[in-house]
Amino acid sequence: MEENPKETQEKTEELIKELLEDEKDDKAEKEKVETQEKVPKSSKSLIFLFLIIIVVLLLIGGLFTTYKILTHKKEVSESQKVSNITNLSVTEKKTEEEPPKKKAPPQPKTLSQSPTNYPYRLELKNFLFPLNENTFLKCDIYIYFKTYEELKIAYKNDLILRKFFTEKLKNIQPLNLQSEKNFAEYQKKLLEDLKKTNTQLNPANIEIEPILLKV
Repeated sequence: MEENPKETQEKTEELIKELLEDEKDDKAEKEKVETQEKVPKSSKSLIFLFLIIIVVLLLIGGLFTTYKILTHKKEVSESQKVSNITNLSVTEKKTEEEPPKKKAPPQPKTLSQSPTNYPYRLELKNFLFPLNENTFLKCDIYIYFKTYEELKIAYKNDLILRKFFTEKLKNIQPLNLQSEKNFAEYQKKLLEDLKKTNTQLNPANIEIEPILLKV
């Protein structure tokens, strides 16, 4: 049985219409899917951009904080330098204005001696003898003569005289140093012993200046 050409044409048109509608539906569905895909991508971009901004702000904040710390340290260091220079200047100024105070040497204990009026004198100085662990006896010895000839003989016997007084004074008893009277008697005895030596000396007097040094 042959179909009517008119019916065939109608069926063809319906089929074409259905195909067009299906294609339209597919296109709409595809656009919908693309729209749904675009939305998440846009959200991800915003989140990523936000994170970048936060990181940049944190970096800027860190750099600013570091700069402030370094600047503060530099200011403190410069302030300390200025303070030190000021203090040094004040100290130097005080040093220039005030002469250094000299320490007064300890006052040694001495025994007063009676003055002598003889015209010629031989000086023997810087004798030093230990009395104990903390005390030393320092002596300067003066030998007086009536004539210049006697003084010349004494000069020639300088070493013998030094040896004589060294032997005598190294064994001196502390008791002889405790009073002027005892020490005067000790000097008289030394004078007599000196006259008995083989130096041909006849000194008129001797004078010993003892100084007790405490360590």
